Parts: sequence; C-alpha cells; structure tokens
Amino acid sequence: MNQEKIGKYIAKKRKEKNMTQEEVASKLNITYKAISRWENGHGLPDISLMQPLCEILDITINELLNGKDANTQEGILDYMKYQNKKNNKLLLIILLSLTIFIISILSLFFINNYKSIKVYKLYGESENFEYKNGLFIKSNINNILREGSLIIKNTNIKKENIKKITLKCEDETIISTNNINNYYNNINIEKNGYNELFNKKIINRINNWYIEIIYINNNEQYSESIKLNNEIILENNKFITTKEKNISINNNNKEESSKLDSLIEKGFVQQEDHDYLLEYIINNNEKITIRKDLSQIIYTNKDYIVYSDLTGLSHHFISINEDYDFIYETDKENLICNTKCPNNTKDIINTYIEIYNDIFNVE
Repeated sequence: MNQEKIGKYIAKKRKEKNMTQEEVASKLNITYKAISRWENGHGLPDISLMQPLCEILDITINELLNGKDANTQEGILDYMKYQNKKNNKLLLIILLSLTIFIISILSLFFINNYKSIKVYKLYGESENFEYKNGLFIKSNINNILREGSLIIKNTNIKKENIKKITLKCEDETIISTNNINNYYNNINIEKNGYNELFNKKIINRINNWYIEIIYINNNEQYSESIKLNNEIILENNKFITTKEKNISINNNNKEESSKLDSLIEKGFVQQEDHDYLLEYIINNNEKITIRKDLSQIIYTNKDYIVYSDLTGLSHHFISINEDYDFIYETDKENLICNTKCPNNTKDIINTYIEIYNDIFNVE
C-alpha cells in the first residue's frame, strides 16, 4: 500500500474542498498534525476515521485507499494486506518475546539445578579399622550424611575400648560420638546454608574427609585415622532420565543370585522402590524388606523394628512406642543395650530369631 500516494490524494481532495488541515482535523476531533502526517505519507488514518474523512472529502473508501478517483476494490485489498502485515508483525514480536522469556526461565532453572544433587559413597581402611557404606548427599535443599559401619580388624581391640569416633575435614570436626554402638547408620540432615555441620568449605573439600578413632589398647590410648575415599554414585547430570523397569542382579555372584531366587520362591516380592529390593508380608502387622544394596534386612511389627545385616550375625532392635534400643550379636550371644533393654528382651529376641531362621533357612 502506497502511503505517499494516499497522502497526496487526501491533500488534493482537501484543497478541492477549499478546506485547511485545521478544519478537517476539527471535524474529525483530532489534531491538524495527524492530517499533516497523512498527507506527507507518514501514516494512514485509523479505520474508525476513514468513513468520516471520506464523507468530508466526498470520496469513497475505495478511492481513499487506492489514492485516486476510481471504482475498484484494489484499495480495500491493499489496506487489508497492510493491516495483516502489521498484525503479523505484532504477533511475531509477542511470540518472540514469549520464547525468549521461556528460554530464559528454563536456562536459569537448568543452571541452578544441573549437578545440584550428588550422592557420594564413603569408605576407607587403616591398619586396625575399616569404614564402609557411608553416604553423603549434597543438594540445594538439604545436606544428608548417613554414617557407615566401622569394623574393627584387630581382634585385640574391643568395642568398649573405643572412646571416640570423629568425622573431620582437615582439622575441622564435622560430627563426633563417644559410643560406637550408636554410630551405625545414623542419619544427619541439615538444611543447605545452616552450616552447623556442612559449611561450604567442608563440602568442597570432601576429598579431605577422614575418620579419627581414639581407642585404648594394653592400657594405652591411641589415635588412628582412616582417609575416606568418596565415589559419586548418583548425580543429576542428564536432561532426561529413564526409569529402570527391571532390577538386575550381578550374574557373577551365583550364590547371592540363588539366595534371592529362593526368597522370591518363598513369597518375597520385588519392589520398584528406590531403596528396597524385596518385600515379604508375614501378616497385617509384620513384614520383612531387604535393601536394594543388600546391606540390611529390615523386620517391622507394631512394637519394634529390627535391622539385621545379611549374614544374620547382628540384629539392632529399636522400639516404636517405648524408649529402648539394643543390639544382639548371635554368634557371641552378646547383648548391648544402647538406651535400655526392656524386661522381656529375651522373649523379643527369641521371637524374632525364630522368624528370621525360618524365613532364611538358618538351622
């Protein structure tokens, strides 16, 4: 559409009527500058003003849009194309702005969350001790430490000889305990930024974490350190993650695979839960689950929970409703009361051991 041609036509028709720009503007209730812009080809009248303008100049809309005296639809078609072009341009700008906004939001989300979750497996060994199955989870929300197991390799050192266990980063203490029996599988959770346990320095220097053990041997006090290795076993470093539908068992370990097959035959059901591999419902109040990493067997009833290692040599009893917490070691027939032992401790142990032996074919 030729705006200059239309502008000259408006000026020509206005002059034929012996009217000034001010007079035309006054009749249209607009400023004379708008008339001047039209006539100089710098714009077109709004569609709401076209009919009144044509009546003032005694022309048709077709003639106005065509820029000449003619009886044709060309002007209307040109004007419709012009308006469509303007509308398409506006729509393009809106879509482009929306796209940029969405990309910006997604980019910020990606930058803030990519690799924000890391799960470290912690383990290490020294002359007299071994530490295994520790986990540290780093995220933007919480930092979580699940303490692992401390194993005494030297038979001359007893549990009661251990006076203090401390997790450190360089010379800074992260967490410490005086009771080895309370050290297994404790979970310490801290919101990111609280910095009581896990400040930025400690997290960034996880390669410098170690366990310090103070113990008594032959009436002398010793200090021994275990340098902790860390291995990233989970990290959110993928755009798209897929769900594993089937749980695969290490084919190289035929004995372990056979044991699991036997449990499935007994009625254990495979679970899709991220923590548990198998579950066995004894009745409405009792069930047994096995962790996916095969680190624990967990028995639950309405009164207490038992955490057993896969060998069945150690069982940790924790009350649900009362204040007791004790460990029973079957090979040594050794009872360790962490908080207190209930009056019916022997009955609780015998009941569970009977269930355990029956399910896992222990004679």
